[in-house]
Amino acid sequence: MYSRNIRMFPWFYGLWGFCPFSIIAILYYEQLTGSYAVAMSVFAASSVFSSLFEIPMGVVSDLIGRRRTMIAGGIAFFCGDAFYVLAGFYPDKALIILYAGAVCKGLSVALFSGTDEAIMYESLKALGKQKEFDRCYGKARSLNQFAVGFAAVLGSLIAYYYSYHAVYEIALISSAALLVFNFGWKEPPEENFGSELSVWKHLNEAAAAFRAKPRLRWLALADIIDHSTGMVNMRFETAYSQLLIPTWLLGAPRVLKQIFGTMSFWFAGLVIKKYKAIRVMIYAEYGQMLPRLAGLALNNFFSPFILMFSNIFYGLSVTGLKSLLQKQYLSRQRATMSSMISMGTNAAFAILSVVIGWLADLTSVRTALFIFVGFRVIILLIYYRLGRRRS
Repeated sequence: MYSRNIRMFPWFYGLWGFCPFSIIAILYYEQLTGSYAVAMSVFAASSVFSSLFEIPMGVVSDLIGRRRTMIAGGIAFFCGDAFYVLAGFYPDKALIILYAGAVCKGLSVALFSGTDEAIMYESLKALGKQKEFDRCYGKARSLNQFAVGFAAVLGSLIAYYYSYHAVYEIALISSAALLVFNFGWKEPPEENFGSELSVWKHLNEAAAAFRAKPRLRWLALADIIDHSTGMVNMRFETAYSQLLIPTWLLGAPRVLKQIFGTMSFWFAGLVIKKYKAIRVMIYAEYGQMLPRLAGLALNNFFSPFILMFSNIFYGLSVTGLKSLLQKQYLSRQRATMSSMISMGTNAAFAILSVVIGWLADLTSVRTALFIFVGFRVIILLIYYRLGRRRS
């Protein structure tokens, strides 16, 4: 019966990633508020609230169960999109309504974060197949990459032929589908959800695991650096691309990136099974660094497309890292420990967003991106350290 959960995951990640407004969100918010600075504050609000909710929602997931948490995440996700659509009907109150949507979106990310990976690992464990986590996770996430790329193309076309608001109306339909879909999860039989364990004791046990496991701390640090710098780079890639290619072509590199990401996640499980996770992660870091350095060094029309080749290795790196982290988590605190790392990621993203903006203002967007490639060297050194200890 738990095999149904595994079959559901590709569709869950596909529905979650299908956000046609992602490519025009900043334009929609600016249209409603009249300011790019205010529009960016909506993104910031979502990130801040996601960070604030991370640990509490991780505890909630561990205490009330995965299925209920996923349903709650679906409700919050739908409410967020509903508020974004509603803002278009009330321009004079648009900013307040957009902030309400940002709060709901932040809550949904916190509810899904950690719980999705936990329900996959625990379902596989119930089936006696937890060693197949990397294969199942990689293939499931591949559909997410495809959905992101397809949604970007669809969103740009709807915005061009109709309006920004119409894009959000389409997104509301997909978020409603995600909500209904989440009622189909089967609760995995893991570690007595709903026990009388106190919240503080639960948190202390999770924190103690980080203190007691050096390998877990290094993996967590790598995950925080990788995810936060990845989000910063994704936002700034468009700023760099628009300097080199015409505006109507900006969506092309994104589609290419998602195609590469789909392929990377799809084959990640097979590659990791053959060559071991830590070895694959090391080579994947080189694979992500070199195209970025080459594209930035070339600095011409082809650079935005060359940068996207780094995504060929993205799924390999992420799948390997998530697989190793799941093996380090305590069963009772699995979602809480994942949420602790996510909170660190959101905090790092907030700080690094300011840093890269400051670097770009002080030097240039290209120079700032060059400097940020250096963070991948830190990740690479962590992986080499973990590889030596393992051997």
